[in-house]
Amino acid sequence: MKKIGILGGTFDPIHKAHLAMALAAKEQYALDEVWMMPDREPPHKFNESLTTAGDRLAMVKLAVRSFDGLVASDYELRRTGMTYTSDTLTQLHQEYPDVQWFFIIGGDSLMHMQNWVHPEIIYQYAEILYIARSSDAAIYRAHAEELMKTFPGSVFHEVKMDLYPVSSSMIRASVLEGERDPERLHILPEVYQYIREHRLYQESGKEMDEILSQKNLLKLEKEMRDVLPFKRYRHSLGVADTAACLAFVHGADEKKARLAGILHDCAKYLSDEELLKICRKNQIAVTKNEEKKPDLLHAKVGAHLANTIYGVTDREVLSAIRYHTTGRPEMSLLEKIIFVADYIEPTRKDLPNFNMIRRTAFTDLDTAVFMEAQGTLEYLKEKSAAIDPATTETFVYYSKKAKMPKAKKKE
Repeated sequence: MKKIGILGGTFDPIHKAHLAMALAAKEQYALDEVWMMPDREPPHKFNESLTTAGDRLAMVKLAVRSFDGLVASDYELRRTGMTYTSDTLTQLHQEYPDVQWFFIIGGDSLMHMQNWVHPEIIYQYAEILYIARSSDAAIYRAHAEELMKTFPGSVFHEVKMDLYPVSSSMIRASVLEGERDPERLHILPEVYQYIREHRLYQESGKEMDEILSQKNLLKLEKEMRDVLPFKRYRHSLGVADTAACLAFVHGADEKKARLAGILHDCAKYLSDEELLKICRKNQIAVTKNEEKKPDLLHAKVGAHLANTIYGVTDREVLSAIRYHTTGRPEMSLLEKIIFVADYIEPTRKDLPNFNMIRRTAFTDLDTAVFMEAQGTLEYLKEKSAAIDPATTETFVYYSKKAKMPKAKKKE
């Protein structure tokens, strides 16, 4: 059987550590090919507003063309909806029954893999190759052994590789700060040339200063008053004020917090049909839950409108708008602030554990996020409403960081 490895990721941008991972797995386990597979919209990706799928795929193609056996794959980009690994591997198994699949992940991802959507399906259709830095190899090995006991039939293999101190977020930040040396950026020259020609990751500080000016923030408040129902407009002001206060206490940018708060519900006036139409036109992924209840799309569409209509280019602000309803694992400080502010702003008073979360938010954001996710899940279960997997993932992730393992009874 042909042996093919899959290395997924946003590749925003692809860098030398990605290539080193693919080549190490290929060599150590005699793989015929490794498919470098950019995600369309990963459900719990710790990357915010992604560069376009076309740009990310183009950079992957440039990066792999000099390496035998590395293939740029648009398989997930051609799919619709959220990209779950279990669904991808199920489809690949059906389309390529004579291929033995290997799924390549970093050691950090291995530690959270049991919380992915249907991990048992992933283990059924692929053997797992996890990257093990020498300093953490024993920890990863023990966790892999525990997973093999929990999921009988699953197979995990260790890929040995030296630490490569780079991440896509570090590269984006360095490009934004003016770094022009591909060697110091840890990317291939042709990838850097693409970034430069297409002006990726280069936000204008002057433009953001103008957007964050008091004059423009007041203008945006007026625009929200004109398009949103009064209660929703009042809620948005409450979120903006609460977010600014939380930002002051926790050391975040108060103006960015206020901006994200003002615009977080900027798509709330749109009908279900309009939300779906915008998603289809702009290739914004729609989950099955969102197809059934399109008003859940207001956060994704809100981030899109904040960028295209209101001129917001700051990735952190756009991501805070994008995840303000569901949250996600490993949120940035601003994301946590908007997620919590949306729940505890003064016009809301009937949500589970409201007062306790409000008190906690100003001293321990991680615990507040956990309590909010817990309260949201309880509320949705009581209403027999659909639960977004991201909310469950947020609850599981922050339950491990919270200082209070359980919230008290409703007040």
